[in-house]
Amino acid sequence: MKILVAGRSGQLARELVSRRWPHAMQCVALGRPDLDIRDEASVEAALGAQAPDLLVNAAAYTAVDRAESEADAAFALNASGARNLARAASRHGIPLIHVSTDYVFGGEGRRPWREDDGTAPQGVYARSKLAGEDAVREATARHVILRTSWLFAAHGHNFVHTMLRLAKSQAEVSVVGDQWGCPTPAGDLARVVEAIASRPGPFGTYHYCGRGAVTWHGFAAEIFARAAPMLANVPKLRKISTAEFAAPAPRPAYSVLDTDKIRRDYGIAQRSWGEGLDGVLHQLAAGA
Repeated sequence: MKILVAGRSGQLARELVSRRWPHAMQCVALGRPDLDIRDEASVEAALGAQAPDLLVNAAAYTAVDRAESEADAAFALNASGARNLARAASRHGIPLIHVSTDYVFGGEGRRPWREDDGTAPQGVYARSKLAGEDAVREATARHVILRTSWLFAAHGHNFVHTMLRLAKSQAEVSVVGDQWGCPTPAGDLARVVEAIASRPGPFGTYHYCGRGAVTWHGFAAEIFARAAPMLANVPKLRKISTAEFAAPAPRPAYSVLDTDKIRRDYGIAQRSWGEGLDGVLHQLAAGA
């Protein structure tokens, strides 16, 4: 079985490529210029050349704040790109796993969001990701839309790297303490993609995230506590509000995802994000 991953340099794509796949499964990741998901002809050429049995969309525009001033770029990747991949998957008769986000929800909930809850995206990034979901549903029935949240890894741009970088230069770090979510190790999400790829279907929308709801402030506190042996100085951590942070793009106040459906249909259980954080910090300490 050959799996083609759209996206090559992102956190999930890199974890998928470096993963030890079962002997009968091969994973190939392509990015620009070999595969530009914004271009239908590029998508068709890549699928024709690779002849995959399954397509995974791990490509996305993820600069949440910059998207507010780059709406066309965000929609080109997150909506039009998703549509192009879904249409190509349908033409070639193969399933598609499309990665989406907790940001499609409005964030005013008080219980973990289920897959069938109403969406209310805030900001350009969130709207572009929901548009991508809708495009996938319209183009092909053989899809798994996999929503996740707060992705991190030993590589790429993510919150863990940001906190460790700030720890080197600042005696005090201010972090938002009124937004709740679930961090997700990219390696764990790659495990989930493998499990779904091994037997694609049932199709539909699913959630996966690390186990344990936390605020960004709480996440930062765990990063500093667990990374203390590798830090010259552990900065003081100050809790601030979303209003104080004043980011250009709005964020959900509560985006904890309910993962019962993926456990029930695929037998995939959550792993504590703390375990994943320990693994990432170990990789960083070892110079990975």
